[in-house]
Amino acid sequence: GEPCDQNCRFQSEAVEFTFSKPDGQPVTVLKSTIPILLERKQFLIVSIADVTALKQAENALREASARLAHRTAQLETLVSQLQAEVMNRRRIEEELQAILQSVRCRIWHANVTMVSSEKRIDFAWELRDFNEAAAQRVFPVQLKYGQTYNEAFREHIPEEDKLQMDKTSSSALMSGRSMYSQHFRWIGDDGQLRWLYEDVFIKPVGSGMWHLVGVCTDITEQKRIEEERSKLAHAVESTAEAIVITDTAWNVAYANPAFEKITGLDRQNVIGRQATELNLDEKAFKAAVEKAQQGKTWSGRMLCAKSDGSRYHADVNVSPIYSNDGKLTGYMLLMRDVSEEVVLQLQLEQAQKMEAVG
Repeated sequence: GEPCDQNCRFQSEAVEFTFSKPDGQPVTVLKSTIPILLERKQFLIVSIADVTALKQAENALREASARLAHRTAQLETLVSQLQAEVMNRRRIEEELQAILQSVRCRIWHANVTMVSSEKRIDFAWELRDFNEAAAQRVFPVQLKYGQTYNEAFREHIPEEDKLQMDKTSSSALMSGRSMYSQHFRWIGDDGQLRWLYEDVFIKPVGSGMWHLVGVCTDITEQKRIEEERSKLAHAVESTAEAIVITDTAWNVAYANPAFEKITGLDRQNVIGRQATELNLDEKAFKAAVEKAQQGKTWSGRMLCAKSDGSRYHADVNVSPIYSNDGKLTGYMLLMRDVSEEVVLQLQLEQAQKMEAVG
C-alpha cells in the first residue's frame, strides 16, 4: 500500500487513554491510526500499545526533575546565605582586628585543664593573646628566644602578686563562677611600677576543662587619682576648719567632723537640710549666697549660734564648686571658729584704751 495524501478521508492520529484492569491496576495504552491506499482503496492500520511503564517512567522523571529543581533552588539559597555569612564574619573579624589594634588593653584567651594528683589539684594553661602586637604596644616586653609573650609578661609581675592571682583563678574555676576580677602590680622594662586590672570570663567546655577570655587594662592613673582623693578626704576629715558642701540648691551633702565640733550640730543629721538651717548669721549668709551664685567667693565674719544656743564668731568663705567641664555642681562653706581671737582682740583693744586713759 501507499500512504494516503491530503485527499484521504482519514488522518493519522494517536490517542492515549487509561483504564483499569479487573484487579484494579491502571493501564495506559496508546492507540495509533494510520490511513493507507491499497489498490486505490483507503484502509486504516490501527495499533494499540501498552505504554503504562513508559508513562510511569515519564511521570517519575518529571517528579525527579521537579525535586531536583526545588533542591537546586534550596542549595542556591543556602549558598547565598553561606556566602553572606562568610562575608559578614570576615567583616566582623576585620572590625575586631581593627579594634584590637587600637584598644589600650591586653586581650587574651586560654584553654585550662585541671590536673590532679594525690597531693594537690593544679591547672594547665594554654594561653595566647588575640593580638600580641597590640599587647606589646600597651605592655612592652623583651622576648627571649622561644619565649611566648605571656611568659615574658608574667616575669614582670612580683611573685607575691602571681601567687595571689593563681589563688584567685583556681578558686573561681573550682567554685563554678562565670567570671572573676583582680588587680596586680606590673614592673615594666623601664622599672616603672604600673597597676593593672583584669576581668576574666569563664566558660566550661567539659569535665575539668574551661575556656577563659581575659581583658587587662592599665589603672595606674586611676590608682594615683584614688590615692590623691584618699589623701584629700583624710585632710578634709582631719582639718580643724569646718567644711560643708551643698548641692546647687544649697542642700547639705557633706559636713566634716570639725563642723560638728564647732557648731555642736550632728553632721549626719544636717545632711539634706538647707544651709540656711545651720544657725549662721542670716544677713551675712544671704549676702554670701548672692555672691556665690554670681560665681564669686564671699569671705567675711559671721556671728553664729551653736546647737546649745551659745554664740560664736566664725570667719567664713562661701564659694561655688565646678566640675572639670565647667558645670556648677554645688557650693562649699569653709568655717573657722575665731571666737577666742575675737575675745583676745577685744581685751587688747580694752587694754589699749585703759592705757591711753591712764
